[in-house]
Amino acid sequence: MFADVSLPEPRPVMRIFAAVISLASVVACASGGANPSTSGALETTRITSGSQIALDNVNDEGRSKAVANASIAEVWRVLPSVLDSLGVKVATVNSTTYDIGNTGLDVRRQLGSTMVSKYFDCPAGGAMSLDLFVSVVVHLDPASPSTTNLLTRLAVKGKPISYSGGWVNCSSTGVLEQRIAEGVNARLGR
Repeated sequence: MFADVSLPEPRPVMRIFAAVISLASVVACASGGANPSTSGALETTRITSGSQIALDNVNDEGRSKAVANASIAEVWRVLPSVLDSLGVKVATVNSTTYDIGNTGLDVRRQLGSTMVSKYFDCPAGGAMSLDLFVSVVVHLDPASPSTTNLLTRLAVKGKPISYSGGWVNCSSTGVLEQRIAEGVNARLGR
């Protein structure tokens, strides 16, 4: 009843075309999701304020390191007021591990008295056009009996204020981390 119908052999051109499209999709997906702050590139910037403090910004981990010329106990004592003065309401405190900060800070346009564009670089119209979710945690590590490392971890993401849109990752300008370190130094009178 039915005649034997054989389908034509696929042409090599079509197979090559399909392979090229598949390869292009894989390459696009692999390269599109890289976050510069977590890529393997390491960039270190040294910022100094007098001879008392040094700030190293290491962008591969989203952390900053500052060295204060004071004991860990002295730095721990003044750090809550420094964070509060910058608009970071302390919500996370661990006196055993010397971690302090806030991991759930909702921010719009200003952090304390400073415009968010001073602290954060964001796509999609910039930090001023986003509702920001900020995590700031400072970990203290004794470098010596008279010096303390301040290791600041900062993570920021934003969502458009005026229209619906997804979350975007923002990066730090380094200014907030620097102000934390300078505030500690100033409160210690160093």
